Amino acid sequence: MRPQVMDSLSASRKAAMADHFFVSYSTVDGANFALRPVDELAAGPPPIPIWLDKRSLRPTGDWDEQIVEAIRACKGVLFIMTTDSVRDSSVCKDEWVRALKYKKPVIPLLLHEEAELPFRLGSRQYIDFTGSSDPALAGLRKHLLGRTRRPDGSRPSNTAWRTRSARCRGQQPTSNQGSRQTSRSCTGRSPASRP
Repeated sequence: MRPQVMDSLSASRKAAMADHFFVSYSTVDGANFALRPVDELAAGPPPIPIWLDKRSLRPTGDWDEQIVEAIRACKGVLFIMTTDSVRDSSVCKDEWVRALKYKKPVIPLLLHEEAELPFRLGSRQYIDFTGSSDPALAGLRKHLLGRTRRPDGSRPSNTAWRTRSARCRGQQPTSNQGSRQTSRSCTGRSPASRP
């Protein structure tokens, strides 16, 4: 009887984990920043579940296994780009490479202007947190909500995000435009207000 209880707990824990976004950041220069978007997104409305190691790792389990399972079960990875996190030796690289292996979307969040997107992520559009973080956070929330499922199991259209992304690049949106964008940012400003 006890193994069945453990199996059902594991299944319910895995089901609950499947609704989260994993945060990849460097503890050297991104830890303080990582807490703000996590708290803001989790607070809602609506709340968006986030997996952050400092809050989600269980002390009794193997940390590497927990991180791998959190990446495997997540909806996507929020990669906080700092000077340290984009280095080849950063543990963040292990995390986003694992996410790509599991075919999870990696959403780069630019915190330090000098941080360059790693080569394998270079075709992705980042969300710019180098200036005021309120518009960037609003854009991130909107994007993440576009990746969540409705109660009936369907996904909302991601057309609004693609359209806004195209406008941020000064292009006309097209109906067949893919989700892979150039490595520029969009912070919610209209193209006319951009310098």
